[in-house]
This record gives sequence, C-alpha cells and structure tokens, in this order.
Amino acid sequence: MKRGFTLIELLTVIAIIGILTSIIVVSSGNARQQARDAKRKSDLNGVSTALEMYYANQRKYPVVGAGWAPLETLSITLADFLSSMPIDPSNSEPFIYQYCTDSTATATKYVLDVALENKNESITNTSFTTDDLFGSGCNSNVSSFFTGTYAATDSKVHYRVTNK
Repeated sequence: MKRGFTLIELLTVIAIIGILTSIIVVSSGNARQQARDAKRKSDLNGVSTALEMYYANQRKYPVVGAGWAPLETLSITLADFLSSMPIDPSNSEPFIYQYCTDSTATATKYVLDVALENKNESITNTSFTTDDLFGSGCNSNVSSFFTGTYAATDSKVHYRVTNK
C-alpha cells in the first residue's frame, strides 16, 4: 500500500495556508499604519519639548511667518534643542507636520498638527471639528490651541500638540 497525501488533501492544506497568509498580511497592514501614527505622535511631542526649551531661552516661540508652515522650516532654529528634525514616516501629503504660532511678533502659543492614517483613532476633542489647516493661520481661532485628536474638514483624524 502506497503512503502519501491525496490531491484533495494537498489542495485543502494549500487553501488553508493561503487564507491564513491573507489574514496575516491584512493584520500587519493595520499594525504598520498604527506604528506610523504612533511615530507621528511621538515626533510632535519631541518637537514640543524642543519648542519649550527654545521658549525658555527666547521668551517666545519661533515665528515662521503668517499661517501654517511645514515643520522643516524650524530645523535651523531648533538645531540647539533637537538633534534632527523629524520627518513624517510617509513624508507625503497630507501626512506632513505643520507648525503655526498665534502671532508673527510675540508668539506665545504654537500649534503642531499632522493627519493620522487611522481614521478609527479615538477623538479626544469632539467640539473642535473645523480648521483652516493650510490657510491664513491658526491665530484666528482660540479654540484651536489644544492637545489631542480631532476630526478635520479633510475627512481625516488629526493629532495636535500645543504649548502647555
């Protein structure tokens, strides 16, 4: 009597392996997305610490002009307080770190903002739902100064950090 597997048994095993592989691939995609979002939050918190050190020396936050600016514009200004300027893991629209101050003269408040990939991220600020993300500035809306997540008008969940 010959020993071995029948064709049906082999096909069944191959099908099961294929299904398990597809489940793992889908799950790891979500894990990578969550990891990139965690890095974004960590990056902004690190820049926030550097901004606080800058403020302790200068008595104001760095001003980069009116309105929102990419975070890279602060790389020279914060060089003494931050070893290297963080870059978003995707480094493409809309996942770009943004920076804005409340004034172009005496900047006493700042906002750091980035879109997150995970649209299921829990919202910590439900009252703040609109913002001019890349418009005239963040200084027009006092309620824009908070730390947490919010649902933005670009249909993404954003993470925002402001001064303490």
